[in-house]
Amino acid sequence: MVIRIGEARDAMRVLEIDRLTWAPWNSPTPPPAADATEHYRGALRAGEFLVAERDGEVCGRLGLHTPFPIPSSAHVALIDINVHPERQRQGIATALLAAAPDRARRLGKRKLTLRVLSTNPVAHRLYVHAGFEEEGRLKGEFLIDGSLVDDILMAKWI
Repeated sequence: MVIRIGEARDAMRVLEIDRLTWAPWNSPTPPPAADATEHYRGALRAGEFLVAERDGEVCGRLGLHTPFPIPSSAHVALIDINVHPERQRQGIATALLAAAPDRARRLGKRKLTLRVLSTNPVAHRLYVHAGFEEEGRLKGEFLIDGSLVDDILMAKWI
């Protein structure tokens, strides 16, 4: 497996992975639009993604985004991660999370943050295993399919 900086040519595959992995128990937002390829190309051109490639195919991605477009937040990278459903539980997410601190440091970041829904305990355990700590919990932050769901805020200093 190779972890590399995503490129514009990866946009369609990254979008496909995001659409395949979207579910209400792991995201409070609607699924990505099928025509969002140009949005993804722009983010990939900006160096905001790492991708995992196995057997010549992109099978996972990790986004590194600035959470707020203000100077006082420039040291923070908000991450999100998805692995193709057929490639899950093969160490791909772990490898992407392991590569994230180095890439984030190169982008001038000192802290990684993420948000995970309380309805996604598998992802929560993965993040704890990768060294993230819970910094806060927004109880009942989202109403999803008629149920209140907590938004767990996690972080790791790098």
